[in-house]
Amino acid sequence: MAQAGYTPISLYYSTTSTQEPTAGNLVSGELAINIADGKLFYKNSAGNVRLLSIGYGSSSVTPTNGGVQYGTGTALALTAAGSSGQILRSNGAAAPTWADLSTLGVNTISFGTTGLTPNSATAGAVTVAGTLVTANGGTGLGGATPFTANGVLYASSASALTSGSALTFDGTNLSTGNGSFLANGTTGITSFKATTSSNYAELQSRPDISYSRVLSSAYLLDIATLANQPILFTINSAEQMRLTSTGLGIGTSSPTQKLHVSGGNIRVSSASETTIITNGGNFTTGAVTDSAITKASGASLLFGTGSTEQMRLDSSGNLGLGGSAARATTAGSAIFNIFNGTAPVGTLTNGISLYSSSGEAYVMDAAGNATLFSPHDRDTNEWIFRSKHTPSGKVLKIDVERLLRFVNDHFGLDAVQEFIEP
Repeated sequence: MAQAGYTPISLYYSTTSTQEPTAGNLVSGELAINIADGKLFYKNSAGNVRLLSIGYGSSSVTPTNGGVQYGTGTALALTAAGSSGQILRSNGAAAPTWADLSTLGVNTISFGTTGLTPNSATAGAVTVAGTLVTANGGTGLGGATPFTANGVLYASSASALTSGSALTFDGTNLSTGNGSFLANGTTGITSFKATTSSNYAELQSRPDISYSRVLSSAYLLDIATLANQPILFTINSAEQMRLTSTGLGIGTSSPTQKLHVSGGNIRVSSASETTIITNGGNFTTGAVTDSAITKASGASLLFGTGSTEQMRLDSSGNLGLGGSAARATTAGSAIFNIFNGTAPVGTLTNGISLYSSSGEAYVMDAAGNATLFSPHDRDTNEWIFRSKHTPSGKVLKIDVERLLRFVNDHFGLDAVQEFIEP
């Protein structure tokens, strides 16, 4: 009933349950109501009839405090207020009810992109204000301080995780402390061990195999492989150097000596004294710009080509060229010995050649004149002068001893004397 003095407004309505107005019943913006169902309709600008509202199922128009509205199929209804911490549980077509989490019987929880979802979700995150504790496997971490500061989490068993101080990460450095870091150790890739008590670091290719070696030097780095397995050094995927049980090869993968360099040069450069030492010999060169090659005391320094010795410097300072034989008695000291070789052919511009032929000393000048230095005849042992012009083959031989004896006898001189030293 309208208030006195006011004219009531009556909408286009129907009293038949489930009946809805058609587009032909209404004009755009007009309302219509089904008073049997409590449904309010309107016609939009596109000429379509749409449901605007559904009335509450009860006569009360005041929503329940803490209740949640749901549809009954014919009307809207409100649930009762749940208790703190409960969740609203769907019962299919029936009215939803409030339930405690402990009564839901959820066996698995996955993380979906929209939050925490039972059974089906695959990604997401869970934030726990307190400590996450699992009774049947999982992290295995509980209590107020379950982690070691900077400790790396690892599986302590088949169903639990833990952390310790053997392997730590502070956000910048990964440290092994007194433990070890292994990568595919049983198949022989990489192993790194470090101990602070012994002051050494060890890098080996097979950590599962023991090596017989002494690591007693302070701050020692030990790089080890299996027996007869080489250590390779590469740059830009190309091998540059290889250490084998035989030696170190640079430019070769098969060194035959302790140091084997192939396909390149060896350069020794220093602003101060440079010394190459073999077998422990050493001496002072006297100037910081000098270079030296030394051999252990009592041994000779050899020079050769191929596998043939060409020159030898012994511990007495004797330099032997072309052979290694010593004299029958004493070798002397600071002696230059030249053994028989092949006489030079042709000339040497602006130079001379000093050589031995059949045990005789010869010198050849730039013109090719080969002159005997040891002036005696090989057969008679008389003092002679002999010189050969190699290009022409012309030979000049003078019996100096006979010539001087003739002069001495002719003039009655006593200038020629012959005796044997005691």
